[in-house]
Amino acid sequence: MASLLPEELLELEKWMSEERAKKLLSEFDEPLKKLAIRIGKVKVIKHLDEIEKIKAPPLEELADAIGKAEVAQFLDYIDNHKYLEDYAEPGFLQNSPGAVLLKADIEKLCVKDEDQTHLPLIDPLEEAGLKPASYKLRLGSRCWVKEEPCWLTKVQPKLEIPPHGIAIVSTYEWLNIPGFLIARWNLRVSKVYTGLVWVGGPQVDPGYQGFLPCPLYNLSNKTQVLEYKEPLFTIDFVKTTPFDNTTGKLWSMPENKLATFDFKRLVKDKIESAPTELQRQVDECNKEVSRFEKEMDGFKKEIDKEIYEFKAQTQTTEFGAKVVLTIIVAALGILTAFEVGTDKWTSDTYLIILATIALVISIVALFVSLVFKRRG
Repeated sequence: MASLLPEELLELEKWMSEERAKKLLSEFDEPLKKLAIRIGKVKVIKHLDEIEKIKAPPLEELADAIGKAEVAQFLDYIDNHKYLEDYAEPGFLQNSPGAVLLKADIEKLCVKDEDQTHLPLIDPLEEAGLKPASYKLRLGSRCWVKEEPCWLTKVQPKLEIPPHGIAIVSTYEWLNIPGFLIARWNLRVSKVYTGLVWVGGPQVDPGYQGFLPCPLYNLSNKTQVLEYKEPLFTIDFVKTTPFDNTTGKLWSMPENKLATFDFKRLVKDKIESAPTELQRQVDECNKEVSRFEKEMDGFKKEIDKEIYEFKAQTQTTEFGAKVVLTIIVAALGILTAFEVGTDKWTSDTYLIILATIALVISIVALFVSLVFKRRG
């Protein structure tokens, strides 16, 4: 790209230093070079500076998604909003009052004028999107779903709308509606039958500039998956009665000319469908029930453990009592036998031997039971 001329540097001094202007010029890629040929290097550099400096709305994120040249072009359209009012109705439409524009007429109005005497009706225009009397608008990059902003790109092209969820989306195409036209747009019928519901305003007034945003509601019980630049809406254009700027008024540019890029103005309050809110409450209840069940399960285990330990202790005590009773009986048997006393192996002698064996076994059993009790 050729270097900046002295008069161009002089004009850019209003916004930036010479060093910054040259730095931005060095960043020109092919799309920016083509744009500079149409609108001039000074305007492109100025818009690149705006893209980097303006953080709300996030123009730099939008530029990362769709390209700096595209955002710079849209900023230039905003600067030239007056052309929409000054744009005289072209001759090929003058004999068609109140008519819906056909494909050929739409295409003619979308031609980019090298002299900038008018702004293109749709930018960028995709030939495949033209229908006999309408145009298929595509899903744009800027979206808002689950209360969070998101960006669709070629790398991350999918937008998921959960069952009964709401997403705010925008068109990929930028519109410049002249004073002699209105537009009417809606969701494509094929998308309606998948369960999507469009809840936007159908009419676009003369003088409107920008992307078209709208909420989409997923009425189905399945997640809806949309893709970046997918044909999503249908728009047609209708001629108005003759516009007189002395008595009529076009759609006026917001005080903040960048508001058309800003979704936060549309999402001032939390937007959530009633079924989604109900499902959220049900999910929270399920979590509480699950937590309670886990606590009860732990409590039951503690009770079972206490019962087991109590039974084990009772059994040990009972066994110990029986052993002690056996020892007492055995001891009494030995004492009784000794009282009888004899030198011969009589029945009493055998009784002493058996009582002694019983006593030894009882003592061993008592010892074993105490060991096992300690081990738990």
